[in-house]
Amino acid sequence: SAPIRAAIGFQDQMADIAKVGGISTGSLAALGDQFEEVGRQTNQSTSDIAKSAQILAAAGMSAQESVKLLPQIGRVATAMTADMTDITNLAYAATENLKIPASELGKAMDAAAEAGQQGKFELSDMAKYIPSLAGAYTAVGASGVTAMADIASALQVLNKSFPDQSVAANNLMNWFMKINSSETRSKFAQMGTDLTESM
Repeated sequence: SAPIRAAIGFQDQMADIAKVGGISTGSLAALGDQFEEVGRQTNQSTSDIAKSAQILAAAGMSAQESVKLLPQIGRVATAMTADMTDITNLAYAATENLKIPASELGKAMDAAAEAGQQGKFELSDMAKYIPSLAGAYTAVGASGVTAMADIASALQVLNKSFPDQSVAANNLMNWFMKINSSETRSKFAQMGTDLTESM
């Protein structure tokens, strides 16, 4: 039956998380309870919460750290009717690439969501592109909630000129790479400006 298959699937997910994260059997049971609670709080299935935890564990995040992010990931995914996998990848990029602490993740997601509501590039779509864009933007010294808002706003602006979202995202990536080139940095340095410190 479906409930039995779901239960078996959840156990498989937990086993994978334990293997990747080096979690003991005793700790795993408590972790499963936490996932169930997060699911209830965010109106997401326990399986989807566990899937997000799997993604974060595979990326090298500890169970303790992922538990801090999961409630916010679930809340945003539910509010935006977005895919949990996309929002999980976005949250990981925000915390790892943009150095946004877990305590400010909600604020960063809200900033991106607000930009999405003001334009046509919605958060559920941004989630597909921001992880790679965040890595490129941090190369010039950008970080924090402001960096997330910058990327989200830039995508909105570019989307007006380039209705195809993948083209808009690609143009932003090209711009990040351009400003991070040695040639561009050299030109700014000649004018007395450290590009990294000014971002």
